[in-house]
Amino acid sequence: MKKILNFIPGFRTSTKWKMIVSCIYYLLTLIMLAGGLGTFIIFLSLPFIFFYGIKAFKFRRREPIIILVSAIIVFFIGCGALPKNNTANSNKNVSQVYAKSSENKTDEAINSANTTNNTATNNANVLSQNSSSNTTTVQTNSAAAPSTNQQPEKKQEPAPAPAPKQVATTVPAPVPTPAPPQNVSISASVSDPTPHTNERVTINVKGPAGGTGTVTCNYKTTSSPKPITIGSDGNGAVVFDISRATKGYPVDVEVNINSNGQSVDAQTSFTPR
Repeated sequence: MKKILNFIPGFRTSTKWKMIVSCIYYLLTLIMLAGGLGTFIIFLSLPFIFFYGIKAFKFRRREPIIILVSAIIVFFIGCGALPKNNTANSNKNVSQVYAKSSENKTDEAINSANTTNNTATNNANVLSQNSSSNTTTVQTNSAAAPSTNQQPEKKQEPAPAPAPKQVATTVPAPVPTPAPPQNVSISASVSDPTPHTNERVTINVKGPAGGTGTVTCNYKTTSSPKPITIGSDGNGAVVFDISRATKGYPVDVEVNINSNGQSVDAQTSFTPR
């Protein structure tokens, strides 16, 4: 037995812990070779391989090379086991897909056949209903047709239309044209053309009765307007206090009267002394 173990790396003059690690490594190698468990077992065995290789390097020079080569072989064998499993699974999936597609096609064929049968049945029902309705129409028309023995009815002559009524037309009365407005004229005069500055001046205005307007005294520096209304006799008057007037400077008086939509102006003046 010892002779056999001498040919196995890890058991040649090895300690107990080294032999245990070697047994675990070889056990994992056999599991991967026999069952093809894949990447999980590979990564699980790598720490043991690494640890064993480091320890074996201290005792034998050939053992690290053998362990490295065997680890590479085990790694590629484990990786090669994965595509096989995946290929088998993919083949199973493809076969399942083909089986489902064939089942779906069979169901579609059955459904199309049922649809065709239903369409044919509906068409037959429609044809039978149309034939029965046509028969009923023929019977109704034959019953409604008049018999040949009946005498034709006499047509009544239409009554004469009544004569149209004459409607009296009213002629609108002519609208009187308003007379053109008469020319309005006014005149203005001053009670005293040369009054004193401490006196009052009356501006007399003659114009159309009911006319209204303003009388404005334009002094040297200011103006003083006052309203005026022409009485029924055609006369109107406005009184001004000329205390603000300048001696020797003429005061212009402007009169504006509005009557019947017309505006008429008149002017006069006085010179204080």
